[in-house]
Amino acid sequence: MKKLILLFLGCCSLSLFSQNLELVKDFDTDIDGSDLDPEAGVVFNDLVIFRARTEGDGEELWVTDGSAEGTHILKDIHRKGFSSSPGGIVATEIGVFFSADDGIRGNELWLTDGTSAGTRMVKDIWPGSESGGPGSMFAYGDQLIFVADGGEDNGRAFWISDGTEDGTFEYWDPGENNGLGTGGGYVFEGKL
Repeated sequence: MKKLILLFLGCCSLSLFSQNLELVKDFDTDIDGSDLDPEAGVVFNDLVIFRARTEGDGEELWVTDGSAEGTHILKDIHRKGFSSSPGGIVATEIGVFFSADDGIRGNELWLTDGTSAGTRMVKDIWPGSESGGPGSMFAYGDQLIFVADGGEDNGRAFWISDGTEDGTFEYWDPGENNGLGTGGGYVFEGKL
């Protein structure tokens, strides 16, 4: 059975109840492997950035401005038909961070401003084809704090990023067998 998925927007400054709901994009969930994950979406600069899986593109990031014409794949990060499996989608003051696999360097940290041209890998955290596996990502002002594996002997550690390669670095390694996974992190009253 074909399911219609309604994408609707309420800009941050507008009340949801004052908006009219309309079909923006019909994701055909009958396609083998088709999937839409609206809970994995964020609002940034009046755009909604979310992940969806389609038959032709695999699982990639999509963007919508609330119109049918403005709803499209953001960037095909992994070659056509293969999934980049974007995850950990987090909006900060400077852009939207996420993890993705480009098929060459493994699952690494990416940043987008909501445009294809403005979507790029921030840093190859574990250099080469191994995955740095960024997770537990959360915004802290204009920075991102996350857990990743830089390929060192101790495994996963805490990292920070300002969206630049040089400004993305390991800032605390609690040692080996530290149990750091990919769960969520929280900031309360300015403290981790």
